Amino acid sequence: MKINVLEPSIPTLAPLGKRKALGDLRLGGMAWRRLLEERWVRILGKESDLTLNTSLGFWPSEALLEELAALSEDFVVLAEDGTQLATGTRVPLKNALGMAVPGGRPRSSGQKVIQMPVADCLVVRFPWDLLTIQEDVLCNAPHGVINGVINEGSVIDGNLDLGDSSMILPGVYITGNVMIGEHCLIGPNCTIRGNTTIGDGCRIGQGAEIKNSILMDNVKVPHAAFVGDSILADDVDLGAGTMISNWRHDGANIASQVGRKQVDTGRDHFGAVIAENVHLGVNTSIYPGVKISADVVTMPGEVIKKDL
Repeated sequence: MKINVLEPSIPTLAPLGKRKALGDLRLGGMAWRRLLEERWVRILGKESDLTLNTSLGFWPSEALLEELAALSEDFVVLAEDGTQLATGTRVPLKNALGMAVPGGRPRSSGQKVIQMPVADCLVVRFPWDLLTIQEDVLCNAPHGVINGVINEGSVIDGNLDLGDSSMILPGVYITGNVMIGEHCLIGPNCTIRGNTTIGDGCRIGQGAEIKNSILMDNVKVPHAAFVGDSILADDVDLGAGTMISNWRHDGANIASQVGRKQVDTGRDHFGAVIAENVHLGVNTSIYPGVKISADVVTMPGEVIKKDL
């Protein structure tokens, strides 16, 4: 199967995607582009006689992929407004000499048209949609690849993958589905829970807690900090004692500013989206749904109530 991943501009994903291509953002332990490619290949098959064009912002359900794998005709998947999300063209399988391989699946004429919404598919529009993708990936992925060091006194009460040269210090408690990259230092006495990925070169300090979040590469979460239901891009450095609130007192869904509108995230737990190279002062507090642009620096003790 030949796959072309089209990467449209998605302004509503800001502040993510300003420093690097959206497809290079890491979630589920790998680049978003590669994660999407592997999802299609796993169901449709690497040797499929299919040329696929798919939007980076379209996350297909497994049920849809299985339906498409059974087709013998071409197909197109459309958004509700008619925008093409994916197209597939059947082409004859050929050998190294360019000759058609006999016994291939007969190709039917015509085209299957599928229009959204399709159950469990996701059209990515906002940063919090990336958390949904990661939750899907981590809940269904195999786990248990341990290439780093887990010190005695840590408790692994969930599914963990740990990269090369990473170390988990005593007193760490891990539950849920957690992936930690290479050259990371975790602990001591940290809690990591939910569906969480931590990229390469990250440092998690004494007593910090991370819940259901995406931490990309070289992120520093120092002692006594809390990161919940949040996305932290490369090189974010939180001050000690930083608190990212992820819950409203009234229990209502979290809203986040997009343009001039407050958009309902559909989540009753949602923290912050922090772009690259942000440095926060000690004891910074962040309201739910806040987004912070690249290179922002805050002073100690600041309370961030709106997007920066």
